[in-house]
Amino acid sequence: MFDIIVMSAAIAAAQPATCTDWQQENRLIDGEAGTIAVTVDYPADAGAVPFILVNGGSSYRVREEAAFAVQLLQPACMAIVRYDRRGHGESHGEAVIASTLNSPDIVPLLAGDGLRVVESLRADSDMPVSSFGLLGSSFGAWLNAEMASRSDNIDYFVSISAGAVSVGVSDHYDSLTDRGVAQHEALAQSRALASAPGYDPAAGLQNAEATGLFIFGLNDLSNPSQLEIERLQQPDLSAGDFTVIAIEDADHNLVRESTGAIAMEAMQDMVAWIREQDVARRAE
Repeated sequence: MFDIIVMSAAIAAAQPATCTDWQQENRLIDGEAGTIAVTVDYPADAGAVPFILVNGGSSYRVREEAAFAVQLLQPACMAIVRYDRRGHGESHGEAVIASTLNSPDIVPLLAGDGLRVVESLRADSDMPVSSFGLLGSSFGAWLNAEMASRSDNIDYFVSISAGAVSVGVSDHYDSLTDRGVAQHEALAQSRALASAPGYDPAAGLQNAEATGLFIFGLNDLSNPSQLEIERLQQPDLSAGDFTVIAIEDADHNLVRESTGAIAMEAMQDMVAWIREQDVARRAE
């Protein structure tokens, strides 16, 4: 199944009950490079709820940078899982910076840290987990693909502004637009690449059993949203259970050119989609 929805999308789901008793728990989880520092915000008065782990972009470092996810998901009674990336904050290990050339090694490395967090929380009977999803933006969307391909502990994922084309294609497009090349020409040149270095999420998306929601701004000058959608429509990926929301006048941060504000209707549809996935998992 493959669906493309051009905003405004008409996804609907039952609204959850209001949650008022929020708990915040800080944990130190053993990872491959040492301790991973984690914060879990969850409602103690709602029974089992969806748990959403946040995968930040390439500049993401510490849990506090994921505050927007807390503000977005708490009203929907969803638990939010944040962690310090290795080598930052209270997490151990050597800090790494992803580039086009090292991304085939760095993406699996960082995805392994995220999977360790997911596995630890799913194994804890005190955590009220009904389903487990990922919310990744930009570089975090490639972590989503890698994590979903390696673990059946991931039920669904939301990838924003990346996640289907390779890091190399994305970086090539970004370099062109940074030099002032018009978007349509940058898309044409990037589409013409026979091959590109960098992590390619295709194999991960093919192997993932999780459902996926991709959200793209079509005015994105950092990542080629149109090529992302084209890639998801190719035969090797179109069989996946993926939905795409395309926002016609939004940029890489999903800020609409017409309003100068984040396309919150897309965020609301995202929350509704997550709720639908959670309901489906409960029914299995």
